[in-house]
Amino acid sequence: MGLEEKEKTLISYFTQHNEQYAKKVGKTATQKTYSRYELTKQRMIEFLKSEYNISDIPIKEITVTHIENFYLYLREQCEVSNNTAMKFVQRFHTILLFAQKSGLSFLDPFNNFRFNFDKTDRGYLTQEEIDTIYHKEFQSKRLEHVRDAFIFSCYTGLPYCDIYTLTAEDIKIGVDGKKWIMKDRGKTGVESLIPLLPIPLEILAKYEGKTKNGKLLPVISNQKMNIWRK
Repeated sequence: MGLEEKEKTLISYFTQHNEQYAKKVGKTATQKTYSRYELTKQRMIEFLKSEYNISDIPIKEITVTHIENFYLYLREQCEVSNNTAMKFVQRFHTILLFAQKSGLSFLDPFNNFRFNFDKTDRGYLTQEEIDTIYHKEFQSKRLEHVRDAFIFSCYTGLPYCDIYTLTAEDIKIGVDGKKWIMKDRGKTGVESLIPLLPIPLEILAKYEGKTKNGKLLPVISNQKMNIWRK
């Protein structure tokens, strides 16, 4: 009768995908990435309402124009950078690929869309700058904790998610008789073998027996960590 089945619509597939992804968190996926997919779903709902006054759309009706308009909505209404908007659009594409893998047959509108990311230069800290930060005295314990976690990351190469979950079980004695971090990376599941240099060892010793839940460092949430680092 010309009615599109509910399970063949974009938001329905978004929901299915995110529910399945949630089950992988802590195993083969991270909470952070899951949250990004949930945010993308919410932005898409807001976009459809704002631009087309609809709550959902059949997958087969999506065109490259919808993709471009979603990108522009993110840039103008959500005021995000080009690269951030492109990441949202990438996750949008992932949902369409998920729909195809689920058995839905349609022409992928992303075949006519080109992703354009801006090149970024994140820069780097010199050893002198790292040393200055490490020896800086703070009146706030919170800032001191953030500083120590940051310096620990500089010397080990571990990202926030892996430092946050670091426990005594991840510290082992290597073949050289010294302490190493032997830990599966949270995002990739690949084991990291990282020698503990003097400064990271000093930081671990500083918090030995002073943290909760078996963690080796007093790491706060990633959002608060970024706020305090500013």
